[in-house]
Amino acid sequence: RRLKFWRHLANYFPARMVKTADLDPKNNYIFCGHPHGVGCFTYAANLFTDATGFPDVFPGISLHPLILNEHLLTPIHRDIAMKAGFRGNSFGTKVNILRGGPGKSVFLIPGGAAEVRYSQPGTCDLILARRKGFIRAALHTGAHLVPVIGFGETDLFQVWHPEPGTLLHKLHRLIYRWTSFCLPFGLTGAGFWSGKGPLPLSSPITAVVGRPLQVPRWEGSPADPGFEAAVAQ
Repeated sequence: RRLKFWRHLANYFPARMVKTADLDPKNNYIFCGHPHGVGCFTYAANLFTDATGFPDVFPGISLHPLILNEHLLTPIHRDIAMKAGFRGNSFGTKVNILRGGPGKSVFLIPGGAAEVRYSQPGTCDLILARRKGFIRAALHTGAHLVPVIGFGETDLFQVWHPEPGTLLHKLHRLIYRWTSFCLPFGLTGAGFWSGKGPLPLSSPITAVVGRPLQVPRWEGSPADPGFEAAVAQ
């Protein structure tokens, strides 16, 4: 998290973080990033690493970014990710981290990789209506929800999306259903020296960390009828 590489990455765009409220290190938090974009560079530069000073901006907060469990199946890649604080995005993992003591927090993107399908410059399309797992985790643990908006994240690549109903569109959805990965077609960014290429564009990205939303801990059983009502609320 403290490698110079991450500072160079943050300076490339450049990246910056805006804090709108202090976070009490005695509490636990679920940071919810929106939108996913293609590469999550806004969150990598500002929250996944110390490139823009996260430990100084939010002292006492130990943040674990959550990623697809499939990312942790490959040796070496898994070890590097775990060393950097990444964890698998299972419900049990969320709860265990949030119950690990004061300041223990997680970062996730509720819309997930599926939002890649809607990523285009100048847009901020989110998938939220059916994504309630993070709310259930907050109710289980009493963790506060912290909204994080990644301004400029969708401006880093031009993505060609196949027309709905076409063979490529169906193949795209099938790959996502089988693997949980959403591979973009026709990805265009910056070149290695000039022109177009596979790198993200050098365009400003800003992570605005919002005021935490307090979630009272659910004292009853998750099987109680009122639990799902609380999730919907």
